[in-house]
Amino acid sequence: MPKMNLQNMRRMQDIIHTLASDLAARSWALLSPQTVEGPVLSPEEYFRFCRAFYRVELFFYAVRGDESPG
Repeated sequence: MPKMNLQNMRRMQDIIHTLASDLAARSWALLSPQTVEGPVLSPEEYFRFCRAFYRVELFFYAVRGDESPG
C-alpha cells in the first residue's frame, strides 16, 4: 500500500478518535454534570462510537462522489 494512503488512513483514524472521545465526554457531562471524572468507555462502547463516525464519513464520501475520503 502506498505511504500516502497509510498516512491518510492514520489521519482519518486520529480524527475519528478525537470526535468519538469528544462526543463521549460531552455526553457524559450532560448526563452526569456533578461528576468530575470523564467517561470510561469499554472497548465495545469505543468501537460503537468510532463505527458511527466512520459510517458518517462513508456516507458523505458516497454522496460527494470524491475519489478520496476526508
